[in-house]
Amino acid sequence: MSSSVEQKNSQTHELNELISESSSDPNYPQQYNNVPVDHYDEGNVDLWTYLKVLVPNPLKTGLHYLRTLFPILGWIAHYPVTPYWVYSDFVAGVTVAIVMVPQSMSYAQIATLAPQYGLYSSFTGVLIYAFFATSKDVSIGPVAVMSMEVGKIITEMNEKYPGVYEGHVIGTTLALLCGAIALGIGLLRLGFLLELIPLPAVLAFMSGSAMNIMAGQVPALMELA
Repeated sequence: MSSSVEQKNSQTHELNELISESSSDPNYPQQYNNVPVDHYDEGNVDLWTYLKVLVPNPLKTGLHYLRTLFPILGWIAHYPVTPYWVYSDFVAGVTVAIVMVPQSMSYAQIATLAPQYGLYSSFTGVLIYAFFATSKDVSIGPVAVMSMEVGKIITEMNEKYPGVYEGHVIGTTLALLCGAIALGIGLLRLGFLLELIPLPAVLAFMSGSAMNIMAGQVPALMELA
């Protein structure tokens, strides 16, 4: 019995010595917690090789990106030019215009601007949006909250720099800055950042703005101002 145990121990010792000697060989599997691990040598990858793997066909990728910028190219050729569709779209356009004209003029007054600037902003955004997007549910143009914020900025600028800048100049500059930011977000495909804004914060802001606008219109409604 003892001889068999000694023999087994001897064999185990010889096996451990063999493993320790072989492990010094770089081609032999390395040891991790007494478990053989295959040796893996990862070569260096330069930037050009990585870019070729990331974008195998730059021309095709660039053309696809340009098509995604102008989705109108994908559906305008398939528009059904029939009397029913043309009449329906015409009625929809006239209906929106009838509602938009007085609404945009009132939004301009909330922004402390002349009524014509509300008309300008009501159709310019929609005209440009038709080339860059396809959503039929997005509201493009002046809204109450936006008009209120623009009016606040114009009032603050006039108080800080009286007589230096006219209201429409401040509003136009603000529109250009916001448009540049929106364009950058769109080109870089960073629209997902808007999902980080919690819905309760948006609803609270909209509700507070609505109450503020209604309270601000009460004096004019009651002919107190």
